[in-house]
Amino acid sequence: MNTNTHRKNRFLTFCFSCIPGAGQMYLGFLKRGSSLLLLFSGIIAIAGSLNLEFLLFLIPVLWFFSFFDALNINGMPDETYHNLSDGFLMPDNAELPQHFNLQGYRIPFAVLTILFGIIWLLQNVSDLFTRLGIPYLGYYLRHITSVFPQLILSIALIWLGIHLIAAKNKELMQDEEEKSGKGDPS
Repeated sequence: MNTNTHRKNRFLTFCFSCIPGAGQMYLGFLKRGSSLLLLFSGIIAIAGSLNLEFLLFLIPVLWFFSFFDALNINGMPDETYHNLSDGFLMPDNAELPQHFNLQGYRIPFAVLTILFGIIWLLQNVSDLFTRLGIPYLGYYLRHITSVFPQLILSIALIWLGIHLIAAKNKELMQDEEEKSGKGDPS
């Protein structure tokens, strides 16, 4: 009696699992697989085009997660497998906690998007200067724009850290006020 009717060919599962997301898609989890594939490709594209090599440490982590996730899904008992839902890795707004408001991050995200767009434009202009026979201007422009992504990302990370600490402190202060307000007989 075969108790695991959902299992696919183990060799093909192994082969597809070597490509992040492909194993999940082979097993029928298209949203999960496409999320992993897009995330894997996106990290490589962002790290390569914006000279953010430090992001490349995420590549082996994501690869191993995807590889073993696909093998794990294929090896699940039928009951567990059928209870597993296919979903994107990034939650929808409905799945986010209520206190996590994405509207508050629209302006910083827009500023970062504009800055990275300007940097990318300047990098392309520097290539154009080099091709037009003005190599010095192209070289200096390329050198300057290669430093900006790291600088912008560093500032954004510092801002995010300060913002998160300030939000946590505000939450702790509100909790303290609520506790002191409840203990006060009025």
